[in-house]
Amino acid sequence: MRAVVASSRSVALAIAVRSRAASATTAAASAVMLQAPASGRLLTRARFTWPARRAGPARGLGVSAQRWGAQSSGLLNEIEGDDGMLEGLIMPADAADDDEERGGGDGTVPAVVARFTSVEEANDRIHAIGRSAIYNKERKAWLCQGTLDDMTLDGIVPNRETYVTLVSTAMKLDRLDKVLEYFDLMRSAGHVPDVTVYNAVLTSIAKTGNMDLAFHMVERMQREGMTANMRTYCILLIACSVGGDSGRAFKLYDSMLAAGIEPNAYIYSALLGVCRTTGLKDKADEFFAVASKTPYGATIQLHNAMLACCVELGDIAGAYSLFTSMVREGISPNVITYSFLLKGFLLYKQTDSAIELHERMRARRIVPTRLAYDYILRLYASAGLIDRVVATFREMKSVAKSPYIRTVQSVVAELAWQKRPDALVRVWRVLRDDKQRIGLTSLSYLMEHIGSAPE
Repeated sequence: MRAVVASSRSVALAIAVRSRAASATTAAASAVMLQAPASGRLLTRARFTWPARRAGPARGLGVSAQRWGAQSSGLLNEIEGDDGMLEGLIMPADAADDDEERGGGDGTVPAVVARFTSVEEANDRIHAIGRSAIYNKERKAWLCQGTLDDMTLDGIVPNRETYVTLVSTAMKLDRLDKVLEYFDLMRSAGHVPDVTVYNAVLTSIAKTGNMDLAFHMVERMQREGMTANMRTYCILLIACSVGGDSGRAFKLYDSMLAAGIEPNAYIYSALLGVCRTTGLKDKADEFFAVASKTPYGATIQLHNAMLACCVELGDIAGAYSLFTSMVREGISPNVITYSFLLKGFLLYKQTDSAIELHERMRARRIVPTRLAYDYILRLYASAGLIDRVVATFREMKSVAKSPYIRTVQSVVAELAWQKRPDALVRVWRVLRDDKQRIGLTSLSYLMEHIGSAPE
């Protein structure tokens, strides 16, 4: 029996009553539909059909459910030990994937899967969603909530691992609302969060710069008998950086020293981040000088943080000097180091230095990020170096990297302003055979300036 509700302004999902008499392999689907938002998009909450199963390693959800070894302890270690994510918060986030390269899938709408038979199976589904390479952030958040709803429909009681996974996944998806919701559900269910779970919540809060909420959460954690660890302090400093409150950050640093806590490389990097966002270059120099005398003085994280500070605050000469001293002292620059320098060269139109650095990266076989390619292409285009623009687009294609939409638009706008129709045609010819990665938006923008697609 099916009940269907429809209206002129929204579409309601049908609620299908599943037959328990059927076998497990032919279990009927139940669906709960939510009212479509004003945009008209239909939101599904219930039984989904995932993409066809494929052999080989898991790229997304298209393979059979795998055991990720995600017991609570393992997942907590993953959250606590993700220093790459921590460094990503400390470093300035200049761009997002505005053309959603990492997600979107093939446009198919998930439909029906068999009911869950255990909480472990449901937890595996949430893990698979979080690790999927075929869904964007919005779809992942939607599917995680749908999986939790399905557990309720199937009579599966979420356990601690379920809530930890949901909190960590929502945090990585930049959904503070869901992080706090799952955190409260976890507590309501009788599962006491530990310092690592609190750190995951704090990370999500820090991204918004809500310092009051962040410090309140730490006070709440301490009232429950937990002690803040080094990562907690680092996240609080990141919150101060995003919120632009240097006074609060420096007081926190002083309290650490008074308590006998020795800062590590990430603490010093976060302090440099605070100086960068608040424009305190002299203070940044002081912190860097102090950090250089510690065992963490030779770390790439610390030098990248200082390099970013120099670039953001207009000291491009100091940034390049720091880069040369890194090389001289045997500290190997990474792709983040090169990206910051390229950004500085773009801001101050130092084309020759950018060419030299780009060639240096090629010689060392360091593949630039999409953001670094954005800096390179925009600088080459502004200098009218069309041969290098075309060569760089081809280089991106050879390493399977697609340019941002804004990158193509910036290059095209610059060449159009220079009245270089010949250059626009050359750019078209190098991009036209790569519509799948480049995107129709970029190609359409290019065609508008050319007038029509050339042969």
